[in-house]
Amino acid sequence: MITNEKAKILFDLEKQTKEKQYILPNPNEILTIELLPLNEHYENEIFNLDINRKYLALSKRTFQTRVQQTIVLRRLDFYAGHRNPTISFVPKNIGSDILELMKKYENIKFEKETHIHFYIDGYGERWAFPVNEFSLFSSTSLYEQAKEFCKYCNIKDIPEFTQKDLLCMV
Repeated sequence: MITNEKAKILFDLEKQTKEKQYILPNPNEILTIELLPLNEHYENEIFNLDINRKYLALSKRTFQTRVQQTIVLRRLDFYAGHRNPTISFVPKNIGSDILELMKKYENIKFEKETHIHFYIDGYGERWAFPVNEFSLFSSTSLYEQAKEFCKYCNIKDIPEFTQKDLLCMV
């Protein structure tokens, strides 16, 4: 586990992809992209961006950015279900904006709707909020969503995404 302060720093870091071109996954596939921090003080941190399409529904997908292999800093679920927990404690050094969202969406259930998970110390990525709270992700195109998520995650020099076949862009 990491602190909320460190999670914010790691998320806000400018990063770049190791390669400059990637093939987007078809349904039932996952693409994992290695990210390199552009700040030399964090050069030993391991970052990944995952584009997951391992679902039966073609429109359902997950994008996430991870650090230290297993800590999810942000996870964007498209057309998915989720229930937020009850607030059992107030995390240390949590931003007032996120705390207000936790209160607003405590024990709320998302049903087949797009939402974004945040890493919160003590909760992991169990808290999610509607994307409209952040003015994010208006596109329905996998290609555009991948580019938007890269921008949101502070990935500079966004790579070129191509498709394998027509199923990829659904």
